[in-house]
Amino acid sequence: MIGQVNEPFGFRPLRQAISDYVKTTRGLNCTEDQILIVNGTQQAMNLTAHVLLQQGDEIWLDEPGYDGALGAFTANGAKIRPVVSDKYGMDIAYGIRHWPNAKMIFTAPSHQFPLGGTLSLSRRIALLDWAAENNVWIFEDDYNSEFRYAAQPIQALQGLDQRERVIYAGTFSKMMFPEFRLGFLVIPKSLIEPFKLAKYYADTRTSYLEQVTLAAFISDGHYARHVRRVRKACYERQSALIEAIQLYLPDSFQIEPSDSGIHIVCWLAEHLTESDIVAKCREIGLGVQPLSRYCQTDSIKQAILLGFAAHPPSELVEGIRKLAQIIP
Repeated sequence: MIGQVNEPFGFRPLRQAISDYVKTTRGLNCTEDQILIVNGTQQAMNLTAHVLLQQGDEIWLDEPGYDGALGAFTANGAKIRPVVSDKYGMDIAYGIRHWPNAKMIFTAPSHQFPLGGTLSLSRRIALLDWAAENNVWIFEDDYNSEFRYAAQPIQALQGLDQRERVIYAGTFSKMMFPEFRLGFLVIPKSLIEPFKLAKYYADTRTSYLEQVTLAAFISDGHYARHVRRVRKACYERQSALIEAIQLYLPDSFQIEPSDSGIHIVCWLAEHLTESDIVAKCREIGLGVQPLSRYCQTDSIKQAILLGFAAHPPSELVEGIRKLAQIIP
């Protein structure tokens, strides 16, 4: 029997603080008993696959989509089924037509990675209805919801779910710092016991010190203030990057508009290739990722991802100015 001292679900005051916070900011419907503290989103996906999937089960993943999810679920024996995504997020009708036998859907409805689309309300309702009717689980990766600049965050899928088909995953690594490997799952009541056992046998429990510190940080109001500061800084950096591209590279990059996230997608002009742009960016110390990295099929159009959260506006502008000097 699992002893109370081990607390496989995590430090209860932290779970209470998270429950209160996500109900207020994300519209979730949960109690602290449904909160499971995990060592980041990767563990969240691994635990979910272990509990809910069998060898060969099909799972939807956006195309293009998060390579971490592709790796985690493939490693657990799942068959990945790509579902096209656009500015309205995952195309649910496409998924139903092409992959009707899926057992799980992985989606980031608030900010689809990497394209940045937000899953429309009509698609959210269609997804929830189809999942309930077909006993399909939904893994909601809400990794980026706090980085929304032009409007309030949209209510999470979990908050709209009336039939408990959604496993919601949140992380503190983006808002705090990457090495802060602490996240959480919000689990349907029917799955609490199997997830408790899976977490216990995975690593007994998450590190105690970080949990206690984070609980106090949230409960005392520091986290909410930190979120506001970071969001303001990232908005300024995003704006500076976009303005620099429009000034120095208007004929080379077409920017995909987004009011959220910590990167932008730049579609390349026809005479440019991802490999050439990535190489030139590395020459001047500018970190980028090719869109093709996140594609399971051949990408229709070439693009790069430019992150902006880690650099002040002046550095971003200077980097784009230098890049414009070496792009033909």
